[in-house]
Amino acid sequence: MEEQKIVEKYNLMWNRLFFEEFFSNPEFMDFARNFSAERSDYTKGANFLPTTLKPRFNTLKQEELIRESTENIISALKKIEQELVKGNKELQDFMGLNENQMEVLKFPCRYKNSYFWVRFDCALEDLSLKVLEINLNFPGGPGFLDEIYENFAKLSIIDKFSKFTEIKPNYGLNEIFYQTALKNYKEAGFEENKPNIIILKMDELGYAMDSESVKKYFEKNGHKVVIVDPSRVKYDGKYLIYGDHKANLILKWFDIDDLFKKKGKCKDFYKALKDNSLALMNPLSIGVVAAKSTFAVMTSEKYAYLFSDQEKSSINKCILWTRIFGNYDSEDKLGKKINLLKYAKENKDEIVLKPSVGTGGEKVFVGVSYTEKEWNKIINDIIKEKRNYIIQDRVEIISEYFPNIHNDSLIFEKRRIDLLPYIMDEKYFCSGSRCASGYILNVKDGAIGGINYTILNNQ
Repeated sequence: MEEQKIVEKYNLMWNRLFFEEFFSNPEFMDFARNFSAERSDYTKGANFLPTTLKPRFNTLKQEELIRESTENIISALKKIEQELVKGNKELQDFMGLNENQMEVLKFPCRYKNSYFWVRFDCALEDLSLKVLEINLNFPGGPGFLDEIYENFAKLSIIDKFSKFTEIKPNYGLNEIFYQTALKNYKEAGFEENKPNIIILKMDELGYAMDSESVKKYFEKNGHKVVIVDPSRVKYDGKYLIYGDHKANLILKWFDIDDLFKKKGKCKDFYKALKDNSLALMNPLSIGVVAAKSTFAVMTSEKYAYLFSDQEKSSINKCILWTRIFGNYDSEDKLGKKINLLKYAKENKDEIVLKPSVGTGGEKVFVGVSYTEKEWNKIINDIIKEKRNYIIQDRVEIISEYFPNIHNDSLIFEKRRIDLLPYIMDEKYFCSGSRCASGYILNVKDGAIGGINYTILNNQ
């Protein structure tokens, strides 16, 4: 637990400095209050210092673990996608793909490397990394993360903390996102130096707020950008059009499942995809692999032949035991024969039930949060209604102390904190984090987005 001890050492140091600064520097208090108000979409108007005022610290060894593990898993995901696109019916059936998912697998794709923009949701403690989810549709955070770093740079506490150790901010997601978009736009065969851009975002969905931050960054670099619902664009045989705005570089800010729900209203968008006229980040076929049943593929001996030894090593260490949920026999993580329905009922505190397709932590059931009676009803309803769910091991997410204000008094509250590694163009770039008091760490459930610093030398 050597790495964890280093992290805990600097957590304590930060909180001590925070305490001193809070009571000795009025500007520090004013900044904290203003920052909380500006980010009311995260804090929901609550009167507390945002947890982003305490970063997550990672060591160099942890950073190397994150890099190796996430890149190996991305490589494994590509192989699953390739099998699905090639028409591996056994795998398609195993994952329970529907007609809409099968259709987008057939769409042509201009890219050789198409995993431009991916976010892992992980639990990291010491040198144990566990992947909870992989966001392949539109991994939120690039705009907000840089915004928080820029505000952090104004804090006097940073200079004081840096006297004890050298730290490196996990900064620059907007720029690497921008460069990745242009690089792959050119590699897809398009030639415009400053292409117009359309960001497709569902009108009815309240999340994906950082699309505005990304829009501003692209505009700062000389591009014309609009944000619009995919049902409101037209297609002229070459470009998507909204008003007098034409574009073929398209950033997708929604899950494909949300697109399927309004497919009939998005015919022009679908036609442009079928004609291979767009540079779309990320391609829709990747959204199929985003289904959580992919975890069941990676942890099943049946499909181990797909992966290299390196990939299998990272899968075995980092991917949680997962099965497609139902009343049938399978194996537990030790290879013991079990009935999944019986196993779920008898091991409530050790498992999580998740929709195979979904986002925002919706309809995710963490067994330890329910009474036995409530849990049995949840399970019976899933089986009765034939919902497409997975059963997965629950992993305990570490907790750290964060500053909070109650009635103008400073206290330090314990909150769970996860790790959000970002992959850009199939390579690990940096990570963020989220903090919450509950078991589900999602912004839609009240979690607060945070930033990470890498400890470069432990003194």
